[in-house]
Formats: sequence, C-alpha cells, structure tokens
Amino acid sequence: MDRFLDFVLDCFVKCQAVKDTEQRIVDFQIEFINASACEFFSVPKEKITGNLLSSLVPSARFTEIFSICTEVVLNDHYFEKESLIYDDLSGNSKHLLNIRAAKQGDGLMVVWRDLSALGIDVSQLEKSELQFRQMVTEYTDGLFVIDSAGKIILVNFKAEKLFGKSAAELRGTRFEYSFDYKEPKEITILRKDSTLAFAEMKAVKIPWEG
Repeated sequence: MDRFLDFVLDCFVKCQAVKDTEQRIVDFQIEFINASACEFFSVPKEKITGNLLSSLVPSARFTEIFSICTEVVLNDHYFEKESLIYDDLSGNSKHLLNIRAAKQGDGLMVVWRDLSALGIDVSQLEKSELQFRQMVTEYTDGLFVIDSAGKIILVNFKAEKLFGKSAAELRGTRFEYSFDYKEPKEITILRKDSTLAFAEMKAVKIPWEG
C-alpha cells in the first residue's frame, strides 16, 4: 500500500495521536508520508517520518490545524475544505489547498491537493476571504455559526454584545437554543451579568468547511 501511495499525485500523510499522561492529545506523530507530500514540504521522507506535525506546520497556523485534527480523532468527524491557504515554513510562498482528513485508529489520514500549482490565484482568494470575514464581523445582527454537533464555531461582534460574552468564551460551547429552519423564533437571553435580552432568531443551513 505504501509503495502505491508514493505514486499518488495528491499529498498523503498518516498521523498517530500523541497524548500526555492524562490522555489528552498534544500533537500528532507522522507515521507515513508519500512522495508528493515530501515534495510539497521540500523535505526528504526520512526527515519527516516519525516527527511531529508541529514541526511541519507554521506556528501561526498550528493551533487551527491541530484543532481540526483533534476534532477528527475525538469525534470521528470527516473534514473537508476546498480552499485552505497554507503559508510554508520558509514564509516565502503561499499554497491554496483542497484538504480532506478522516479518522484511522487512534490517528488520522490527511490528503490534500496543491491548487496553487494549477495556477489558481491565492491572493484573490485571500482578498475575498478577508471581505467575507469583514462582512460577518461587521454584520449589524448577532451571528453564530454552529456545527452539526451544536457547538459554536464562529461568533461576530454583535453576538458578543448581545450575549454579554466574548467570542473566546462562546466558541466551542454548545448553542443552548433550539431553532426552526422555517420560522423565526423569539428567545430570551440570560447574559453573563445576569441581565436579560430579547431577540428574534432565524436559522439557515449552509456548507461550512466540510
């Protein structure tokens, strides 16, 4: 199987979860990497195999990548994103990736394709992504993005004010209100300072990072 994967044009990495004494995942150890992925990182296979994922991912992005990998392993969550911008370790170039990850045993398999190698303009995608983030942040209504498990993954500034909590306090927690995709619903919000707020809530289903 490993020999076959070395001929696969997509980059492929197989990782094993690394845990501390309290069985918490702290990193991922690379068990196998194919030739395409080695070429992507510009590092020979023998210098990658057995090393930690944190040694390959730029420190500024590791928290995000680690969070995705941990979610895949702990919750058997299949991850797919069509446009992930990756800054290489040298900081000299950016790559636009189509990336997929799936749990395998106590670790995961990650497969990605370097779309920038196909001539897709990374700078234009960054510009549109920034515009989208600004639109969400400055949207005049409170806005949450909630995953299929009911956890909050994105909060805008207005929602922080409405709930009386910071985005850091809200992200990763369970959204406590039931909602109907067809009809708006009135809700009563108990803020952090014990005051009440009243709002009309509407919900729509959207694709979001897989």
